[in-house]
Amino acid sequence: MSSTPGRSGFGQEDLPSACRRRALPCVAVNSCETPLQVHAAAGSGTSCAALTAAERRLVHAQLDRHYRQQLNERIPMLGDISPRQAAKTGKGRVKIASWLKFLENRTAQQDPDPMAAYDLTWLWQELGVGDLRK
Repeated sequence: MSSTPGRSGFGQEDLPSACRRRALPCVAVNSCETPLQVHAAAGSGTSCAALTAAERRLVHAQLDRHYRQQLNERIPMLGDISPRQAAKTGKGRVKIASWLKFLENRTAQQDPDPMAAYDLTWLWQELGVGDLRK
């Protein structure tokens, strides 16, 4: 698929005539509003606010897995070390507190998304920085 209508025919002249007939350019024009318009036109009535308790549990379970995995991965905001490594130093603990506050503020802005209701308290406790939470 080409990103612009003008580029969709690029290289067509190099193809044998039999291939050219089959290799028709494919151009789709989308704007950032297109997915929203499609969703609205579908009239599904589904919104983040209408998620069931089971769907929220699924989202939260995925977030648990994601953040549990991140405990052992390098985080740029922590100086490219893992949260577990950062927790071993005083400066690292301060960076962890800033990182966790950043995560909490970002998830809180997702309302009414189920991420807004996600509780990161377990991460503070897991990393031993609960005393830095304000």
